[in-house]
Amino acid sequence: MPEPEYRVVKKWRPELLNPKTSRPRRKKIIVAMSRAFSVDWWRVRTGRCQAEDLGLKLQAPSRSVKPKSAAAGAPQNQ
Repeated sequence: MPEPEYRVVKKWRPELLNPKTSRPRRKKIIVAMSRAFSVDWWRVRTGRCQAEDLGLKLQAPSRSVKPKSAAAGAPQNQ
């Protein structure tokens, strides 16, 4: 599982990895994890806490630059 130090993952990991957990229960757990993450992400975005305080690791955005073609607006020859 990604982010093993994230508090929500720590909470639900044992039950998710348990082979006896039913499929509907797993779905409910995933929804609960999603909701908790949404609230935590809101807290980070509004400056109420730091991602690291929640056990999340942020990566710097990659700067992938797409080369522009020389004739972007010009009609193509066929």
